[in-house]
Amino acid sequence: MTGLISDLLPRAAVVAVSPLPVLAVVLMLLTDRGRTNSLAYLGGWAGGMAGVAVIAALAGVGEVATHPSRPVASVMLVVAVAFIVGAVVEFRRRPRRGEQHVSPWWAKLLHRIGPGQAFGLGVFLVVVNAKDALASIDAGGQLEASTASPAAKLVALAVFVAVGSLPVLAPIGISFAIGDGADATLHRWRSSLERHGPLAVAIVLVVVAIALLVQAVPALRHG
Repeated sequence: MTGLISDLLPRAAVVAVSPLPVLAVVLMLLTDRGRTNSLAYLGGWAGGMAGVAVIAALAGVGEVATHPSRPVASVMLVVAVAFIVGAVVEFRRRPRRGEQHVSPWWAKLLHRIGPGQAFGLGVFLVVVNAKDALASIDAGGQLEASTASPAAKLVALAVFVAVGSLPVLAPIGISFAIGDGADATLHRWRSSLERHGPLAVAIVLVVVAIALLVQAVPALRHG
């Protein structure tokens, strides 16, 4: 089980370094129904990670992930190139030194949503973000390929979800622990995420692209 958890932790770290979902929960906590909605959002985020991983495991992607065929490797290559392009775009749109950063256009929408919509938003952000979805699919492949017992796989999945959810959980925990006194901290986090988020995303996209290329290129050469 320890080996399986070790295999899943890098995938969880890839999901965890996602400034947009964290910014969403920080902005959510600054609204009137912030605490209720943030818990629903956390449930959707964690459920989305677990759901994608379980579906991938049941679909039997373990062999595909570890020994990709030539067509699969070609897709991985395309995705890697897309990630590199995305990294360039994120890097270019980061606020320059001294430049005023602005809140995203969708921030105002968070004032009008309820718990059900917040839950759906959590699931949505896992599924539509290629980086997070691919990391969760890869985690499912590792679970499917592992020879660990079902109980051990369940524990490993729980660890994967917990680590991937930590950055989303942290602002919620602070808000519940400190109450209204947490607003100043949340505003500082909001400013930092809006300013440095694009650079963080660019770095992670490059790292994931390199990992995909390491798998895809040998398969294309020998496929």
